[in-house]
Amino acid sequence: CVMLNGCDSLDLGMKLIDAGVPYVICFETLAYDEAALWLCVGFVRAIAQGHGPRGAFEAARAVVRAITTRSSNGRGFVPKFELASPDDAGERGRLPPAAGEAAGRIAAGLPCLLMRPHLSSEMPAPDPHLI
Repeated sequence: CVMLNGCDSLDLGMKLIDAGVPYVICFETLAYDEAALWLCVGFVRAIAQGHGPRGAFEAARAVVRAITTRSSNGRGFVPKFELASPDDAGERGRLPPAAGEAAGRIAAGLPCLLMRPHLSSEMPAPDPHLI
């Protein structure tokens, strides 16, 4: 398994799959640095806990979604990131605020899990963020 923890790394990921790498994690969009770091941390921790690449990828995505920041009113915490394309974000990479949020979440980018074709037949239909 190879992790390409950088912006717009989908093309390189596809080349690695074509070269025989069984699993590649990459970003199909720009990637927010801190979110990409948390994705890597979550993936490595899940692998260390015995998850396979697919389960570790989902666990890593959950880690990014679980990162919080202090709310604008200072009374609690709100999610910091959304796994979304920065192209959908406005000023400073933020998405429109959700209900109860003064500032929108940061568009973290869209991570992808690529896998060799013979491995993908073992997997149920992927969600839109799995290629």
